[in-house]
Amino acid sequence: MEKKYMMIRSSFFILLILLFSCNKESEFIEVTQGIGMNPAEPRYGVLVTSNNELFFCNEIISNGKRTSKYKYYKYNESIDFSSYKEMVLKNFKDKINSKSLKVNDAEYYQLKYKTSSKQYKSIFFESDLNPEQFEILMNFIRLPDNKLKLSEEIPFYNFSSDLLMATTVPLYEVCNFKQ
Repeated sequence: MEKKYMMIRSSFFILLILLFSCNKESEFIEVTQGIGMNPAEPRYGVLVTSNNELFFCNEIISNGKRTSKYKYYKYNESIDFSSYKEMVLKNFKDKINSKSLKVNDAEYYQLKYKTSSKQYKSIFFESDLNPEQFEILMNFIRLPDNKLKLSEEIPFYNFSSDLLMATTVPLYEVCNFKQ
């Protein structure tokens, strides 16, 4: 009887360890770009994880048109998540409020991050950002250009689909309207 009790107890502890380790979601920072006015310009996403991994996706353009199909890439070397986390947490504390209704050819973006202390999501135009925020956005956008040679194509990575699959500009979010 004692042996059976010890076995059940050990199994229970192993199960608890597995559950807690599997449910711990990693932190991440993600920037995605939505549909612009030029149909030949692909949408894309950049994602940095707390495991110091960099992923990015780029929409496939066929015959000058968007396809809503993507190529996914993973950077083969480690990237310093903590430095990106520090920049983002310092400069993107609150939701970005659009300064005015925009109906021009400006590109719109989504910043989404999850840290141990906060979850954040905001859709905005470049012109809504202050100079520091704009520079951080550009740092994320340039990451794939700087890392593509050392990356490998992968079959898929789960990016937010809010902007990557949207067929129109979600103005209700940009302008903070309730849907």
